[in-house]
Amino acid sequence: MRFPLRLDRPEALGGLRELASTTDFSERGVCDRLGLPSIYDFQTLRAGREGSADVADGLDLLIRLFMDGEGVRASRIEELGLSGGMRAVEALGLLGGHPRGPGWLGASALLYPTESLLISSDLNEQAPGISEDGGRLRRDSVYPAITNAAREFMSDLPLPGAGRVLDLCSGTGIGALALARGAEEVWAVDITERCTLFAEFNARLNGVHNIRILFGDLYEPLHERQFDLIVAHPPYVPSDADEFVFRDGGADGERIVRRILEGLPDHLAPGGLFYARCMATDRDDAPLERRIRSFLGARAEEFDVFVIPSREMRLSDYLSGGVRSGRMGFEEAESRRVRLEEAGVEAFVHGTLLVQRRAVGRPAVTSRRFRAPQAGPEVLDWLRRWEVARLDSGFGEAVLEMTPRLREGAVLELRYRVAGGKPLTEGLSVRSDGPFPSAFFLPADTAHLLSLFDGATPVREVFREGTHKEWIPPATREEEFVGLLVALSGGGVLELPGFEIPADT
Repeated sequence: MRFPLRLDRPEALGGLRELASTTDFSERGVCDRLGLPSIYDFQTLRAGREGSADVADGLDLLIRLFMDGEGVRASRIEELGLSGGMRAVEALGLLGGHPRGPGWLGASALLYPTESLLISSDLNEQAPGISEDGGRLRRDSVYPAITNAAREFMSDLPLPGAGRVLDLCSGTGIGALALARGAEEVWAVDITERCTLFAEFNARLNGVHNIRILFGDLYEPLHERQFDLIVAHPPYVPSDADEFVFRDGGADGERIVRRILEGLPDHLAPGGLFYARCMATDRDDAPLERRIRSFLGARAEEFDVFVIPSREMRLSDYLSGGVRSGRMGFEEAESRRVRLEEAGVEAFVHGTLLVQRRAVGRPAVTSRRFRAPQAGPEVLDWLRRWEVARLDSGFGEAVLEMTPRLREGAVLELRYRVAGGKPLTEGLSVRSDGPFPSAFFLPADTAHLLSLFDGATPVREVFREGTHKEWIPPATREEEFVGLLVALSGGGVLELPGFEIPADT
């Protein structure tokens, strides 16, 4: 394996950082120059980005070389007065002679700013650099960390406390490096040696020292160590072949994520949290959340399980989408359908998985909530706190003394039905569009009742007034009323003090 970069040039790392700073080769700088809302929206020139191909200054030069993967004339570097800074780049192995011929230079690897870091990864067909094969991906290629998949993974990345953090399937090391800012110590593990070398280079380039990067198969090089936070962005694309390590997850896509979950009882510390962004399946014998419990084995009741889908696809939709996109032909789709149906696969679930190990004895939580596209990562912390709290035996009594308020943005609509030629009130439709969309259909008088939740009146008083005015059926018990309020609160219609849902982002 030939690794293109040098790990023994510490003095050149400083020169590269200084070059990036003086040219404004930063997330904001690149986005402003190219008119992008986010660095994750970057496209190379070969992928269809519109705009000038001129190299007007140092920022244009670095974008052209290390993000577009295109060649530039060596004379242009001299004209821009960047020869000194580019010597550091060349010393690190990032620059070489371009196939276009003498006088042309190109990148041996990609380099881009993201998450307030500088990250390097392999060339590819959209950014071929100095490769002579057009940037054709290798089986162990290190995939860029500014893809949509990386955006999804990084957007939900939990904030670590002071403790031990493990990043599995770490690739470029982007997750581990971002988490290192708040952790005592971070470990990054990948099964390809090439990934660990890129991650080591990235750690040194960004001056991150509280990180250990290991080459190995998931937990294997860690022995019996336990961690307070474990994160993973595993390969999860269903594939009958192992063409690319970063992508292929076996016939059902679950080969790696299943093994990661099976190892949590041995490696997630009490009170610890596991986070993954991936795709897995509902089966005809159990939905995904129950299957995760089965992967956790004999100690499953020590863990809370949360599945937060962003997308759900029936098996037929997944296969037809693959055919439409060109990822598979009709014969391959039919062959996969037969095998996946034999395995009991009913649907693919793409989104966030959270598993937390309980530090104290209490009932285990199993939760599955669909999240609205605009909802930010803060709602995941709310969801974990809420689901744990509502299972507490004293929560119902506590709710009676709380002072809820209607949540901004909730929608209440009276529904009418024509009978005998006249519109008759049928009921009240109550809806919240985020962050966890929900809908309820209640008696029409509930509209008067909900107006009493003003953030100052305790639930017990609302119950008394509602019963007195017959907005609540007379036989209704307090605990039944509380159960309705808990459902409305969990659905984002009411907000309880201490459990205010973060605003949509």
